[in-house]
Amino acid sequence: MNFYHYQKSLFYLFTSILFINLFFSLSPVCVAAQQKSISIIAFKNDSGHRELEQLFTNDLISKLSESPGITLVDRSNIKEMLNEQSLGRTGLISQNNAAVTGHMDGIDYLLTGTILSVQNTLQKNQRSPAAQFTIFWKLLDTTSGKIIVADTSVSSIKKTLIKQNGKKIWMTTSQDTNTAIQKITNNISQTIQSRLNIPDLEVHIANVDHSTIYLDKGAKDKISPGQIFIVCKEGALIRHPVTGIVLGRQRNFLCQILIENVEDNLASGTVLRGSAENVHIGDIAIRK
Repeated sequence: MNFYHYQKSLFYLFTSILFINLFFSLSPVCVAAQQKSISIIAFKNDSGHRELEQLFTNDLISKLSESPGITLVDRSNIKEMLNEQSLGRTGLISQNNAAVTGHMDGIDYLLTGTILSVQNTLQKNQRSPAAQFTIFWKLLDTTSGKIIVADTSVSSIKKTLIKQNGKKIWMTTSQDTNTAIQKITNNISQTIQSRLNIPDLEVHIANVDHSTIYLDKGAKDKISPGQIFIVCKEGALIRHPVTGIVLGRQRNFLCQILIENVEDNLASGTVLRGSAENVHIGDIAIRK
């Protein structure tokens, strides 16, 4: 092969590589769902209210479980390990301990913190007092031991004047307590999803009518006209080659849709790219 043909071959090779890269960069890709595994270490409770800790933990588990990209891992032996190192009693997790614990248990992140003491407050323009409680929390990466996010969440439980044993006293109701806790757990869940780059909304296909695709969620989930969703079909599970732990699920791109009509619990859009031919009820759609 002479020098001219050699240069020509290189030109065709580089042109082909460039074309392939350009093709994939311009084509919408439905990436495999990457599950982030999180284990919640019991929060240190300085509030003096045992029921507050239980309600908070249960609601936090519920909120994180609803996230499509998060897998909660229950590891009861973590608490035993931390207690052996006198960390479980103090509620303190060092960077080194986080990395060691995560490595041993196949966990990506540890979530822990402290429920601080409840303070009685009387805010301006309010006739009734409130019980204000504060939660300090942090999320640690078990690979590096670094703190991904640390934050303080505050919420108030309003008190109601009731008559008990002939005396009027200010009390907190279970409904108001639950509302205040949900405010904090919502904030923690949304912050974690944002920091871990987890899709903020994943829905299912409710119906397909030619090039119009209907989603099973609508305005109540903050879907609005003009938003773009990527429609995917779920494939096989992807497992770690050594541990066998589920890392995620293969997802194949079907089409991209533009939302045009929205109701409270339903949204519909037309295909921008791809085809609705292979889209079926139950397939996944992810907000871009």
